[in-house]
Amino acid sequence: MHHKKKRSRIHLMISANAVRSDRRVRMDRQYFAQVQRGLEQWRAENLPQLHARVIYGDEHEKQTPKQPLNEGEMVRRTKERSKKEVVYEHLQVILAGAFGLSDAQSQASNLGLEFYQRGQTWGVTDTHTGKRYRLQTLGLAIAFEKLITDQEKASPPAADDREFDLLQRRMNSQAKQQLRDFDRDDEFSR
Repeated sequence: MHHKKKRSRIHLMISANAVRSDRRVRMDRQYFAQVQRGLEQWRAENLPQLHARVIYGDEHEKQTPKQPLNEGEMVRRTKERSKKEVVYEHLQVILAGAFGLSDAQSQASNLGLEFYQRGQTWGVTDTHTGKRYRLQTLGLAIAFEKLITDQEKASPPAADDREFDLLQRRMNSQAKQQLRDFDRDDEFSR
């Protein structure tokens, strides 16, 4: 612990040495990352007055499009945004304001983009160029999943199959009865 300017700072150090022992403890990266996230979550819950930003949590993971080296060089050389960045910005606005998948699809089609699904992977196709962009690569997979789950929560629950079958049988029997009554009325009118 040390004091820097007006604030106190605590640095937490994790060692591979066991406490009061000369033996080493093996911690793989996944376990170490779990410890970091857990500590950060504890700090957020128990010390909210620190107003510390999230560093290791899922919210902090990069939410921008992944950029290959040659694309980064092209952006640096031309001083213009790449097509992927433009698509990313359009989709970010669409997914933030859409009320469901159909709404997002209609807004995207107005901009020349079409959603596609291949297996479990969702993406968009630029209809002008034919170029396909995966939402995971664009960093929009989480926003898209949130849109889908919000739509599922808002949709009414599906009716029970037995209830539907019973309703169907009742409607069929009523329709048959109306047809019989119609035939009788037709006979009497002659």
